[in-house]
Parts: sequence; C-alpha cells; structure tokens
Amino acid sequence: MFGFGKGKIEITLEKVNFKPGETIKGKLILKMKKPTKAKELRVQFAGIKTTSGSGISFGSSNNQRKTTTQYIHNFKLTLDGEKEYTDKEYDFEITIPTEILRTGGSLPEGTAGTAIKTLQFLSGSSTRINWFIQGTLDIEKSLDINKKIQINVA
Repeated sequence: MFGFGKGKIEITLEKVNFKPGETIKGKLILKMKKPTKAKELRVQFAGIKTTSGSGISFGSSNNQRKTTTQYIHNFKLTLDGEKEYTDKEYDFEITIPTEILRTGGSLPEGTAGTAIKTLQFLSGSSTRINWFIQGTLDIEKSLDINKKIQINVA
C-alpha cells in the first residue's frame, strides 16, 4: 500500500462456500518488487469464534459489554522454506475436517439448542465464527507480507 513494502500476495480459490469434509483448492500468487530473503511461505486455514454479551454487575448500575475471541481451528501449511523469493505461483489444497463445526461450539439440535438460543437472545449475547484463508511470507527482521480472505464453512 502507498508504494511501500517488498511485494504482495494474491489468493484465488475455486469457491468460497464450503462444507465440512470438502477440500479448499486454491492458488497463492507471490508478486515481489525485488528478490527477498524470507524464512517461510505458508497458507493458513483458521476459524475465530467471537462471543459478545452483556455482563451484569449486581450492586452496580453498570452493564458492561464483553467480547472474547478465540481460535477454534488453526491449520498452517508450509508452501516453501527459507530462501530468496521472487514472483511465483503456488497451488495448495486443504481438507476441512468433517467434525469442524462440532469443535466450533455449535449448538445442539432440538429443544436444547432452541433453549440455549433463547437464553443467548434474552441475555443479549451472540456468537459468530469467522473462517479465513491467509497467505504469509515470513520475512526476517521486516514486516511480513500477508493476504487474508474470508470463506464460509457451514
């Protein structure tokens, strides 16, 4: 951005909507301004769960909104190791685990799930999971080059 930096990463995917068990197929395109020594080129598939809700303090009139985030899945695939990087394209494939939505804290089906959703609604709490693919060129003693794109897993 603004002409700074050593280069950029582009990521192209066959599609952006996935189901558990499917394979994410894509291409990471590295475009460098000049040859650059780096420790590693990797692609990451991750899910971040964000939970927000109201915290009620008894004996106080202050209601506080609390937000927490945590990785529920974080898979890193090394595409190339330590070397001098120039323009190049890298194909990659990452298979989404079949049980990934269960480990993401999804709600149970039926009456129990409905009851939990109702309690969350009444308390003002909400949970969402953001899934993404990120490419990173890990440059020693300098800012890394990153590109992140959001995907859907349902």
